[in-house]
Amino acid sequence: MRTPSLRVTLDNISYEIGRVTKLKNALSTVPVDIQYLAAETILIRLTSALEDFISDACYKIASGANYLDGSHPHISIQCRSKAHARYEMLNRGRTKPKQWLKWTRTRYIRDSISNVIESKDNIYIQAGNYGDFIHEVFAVRNFAGHRSATSRNEFKAVVSRVYGTPRKMRLGQFLLSPNFLPQSNLERYLSTARAMSDDICKA
Repeated sequence: MRTPSLRVTLDNISYEIGRVTKLKNALSTVPVDIQYLAAETILIRLTSALEDFISDACYKIASGANYLDGSHPHISIQCRSKAHARYEMLNRGRTKPKQWLKWTRTRYIRDSISNVIESKDNIYIQAGNYGDFIHEVFAVRNFAGHRSATSRNEFKAVVSRVYGTPRKMRLGQFLLSPNFLPQSNLERYLSTARAMSDDICKA
């Protein structure tokens, strides 16, 4: 069986980020309401790609993939495949098997991998380094996708944290407005997602 490669995982997320970045760059040619709707779609696609990236990287690291700088991961058990890695993450060291694994908060990522990948490993560390970003981008995604009372409150908390004060903003405006910030929040999410992907893979 071929050793899994993080290069493929990184290339996949880079491709997805590139696609939505091109779409974001074309938004200035359409009316504002359409810009706002498109920005929400871009965010949802970005976070979906990030979830796939994080899970795929974790499964591959547990299955023997080296980091792209050539270093070896610190793992507790050598898994035979991504499917085996997922099985071990769901079952190993747990009094009751988990039904699913989650990748949208640092604590979820660490809980998913902690019995298979050691806490001194790079991916465990990077999940902490990018914890604020992971929490924020998925909290905003939840509001974009659900519009529930809980997700709305979390979005309001993000707005207050980003701007330093509560502001009444539409989601699309929050994502695209360059006011009061060095770059729009959507641009920041795209650039941080790219940096996090590189750091997780040690590119």
